Amino acid sequence: MKKILFLSLFIVNLAFGQSVTINPTELNRNGGTSYDITIRKYSDDYPTIRARRSGGTPASPTNTPNGLELLRIDAGGYANSSTQTSGKISFFSTESWTNTGFGGKMAFCTTTNGSNNITEKMVIDHDGKVGIGLVSPNQILDINGRMRIRHTPGFTSGVWMSNSTNGLGDGDGAFFGLLNDTQAGIFIGNSWRFAFNNNGNAVITGFTQLGNSVPAGAAGTALAPSIKTMFLTGTTGSTEGASASVATGLLNSKILSYNVLVQNGTSQIQPEHTDEAGHKYHTFLNNGIVFIRNSATESEFILSKSFKVLVTYTE
Repeated sequence: MKKILFLSLFIVNLAFGQSVTINPTELNRNGGTSYDITIRKYSDDYPTIRARRSGGTPASPTNTPNGLELLRIDAGGYANSSTQTSGKISFFSTESWTNTGFGGKMAFCTTTNGSNNITEKMVIDHDGKVGIGLVSPNQILDINGRMRIRHTPGFTSGVWMSNSTNGLGDGDGAFFGLLNDTQAGIFIGNSWRFAFNNNGNAVITGFTQLGNSVPAGAAGTALAPSIKTMFLTGTTGSTEGASASVATGLLNSKILSYNVLVQNGTSQIQPEHTDEAGHKYHTFLNNGIVFIRNSATESEFILSKSFKVLVTYTE
């Protein structure tokens, strides 16, 4: 089949302002069968495809205006008795050119399956900003639509964000992405600090601040603290009046609250319970230790029973 390549270039000092049609079969050398066009140079020189476009006429060119298509590389095929363009790369001026400014951009166009309408899909603007699915990117990479980052063996999918050092170490920024196939989270400070799984369960390894301000009219000493919780378990004393304890490892000043429940069968008994006889106990906190003391005369049904403690404490 005869193959014809159309190059619509403006070639300096050769065909300024004209279209040149090259039939690759005429350039075939050494009896080969390839119909490719190869530009070859040697030594320190390099092959160049150069296009120039201005305003005015060949006899009297003027400065290139803004928005002018400087070069178009078309690719297409044949359908319904005519040739059709399916994709193209275009170069445009992005300002009116002067001796000190000749901005430009590149646009990449394709045709969607089932369509005969070629549209711009990606652009590299004059300032280096890349737009995918839009023509005027606002950031260095601006994507109009969902983006998928795929897993590769040895690395979970995600995005690294560098800090001001722009270092490449694990401590030089943060990673937002997958821990494994069922967990996603945030890696910062050389550790996973926040994670949640596909059941919606979340884990925060540090303190949690719920809001950073207090309501208007609150007391002058009011704070919005950063908090953690701790879960502890133990067994009550074996005799009435006996005590049991669990250490939190915290100063009393850091503990905001603690809650104790004693398990008796299917019942969970709170401190100072008096609705049922024989279920009474007392709790208190001393030097970061939670004490559970059976009532001296009203605790016969909670002896040697499991208890649990939930402690809320501040940073």
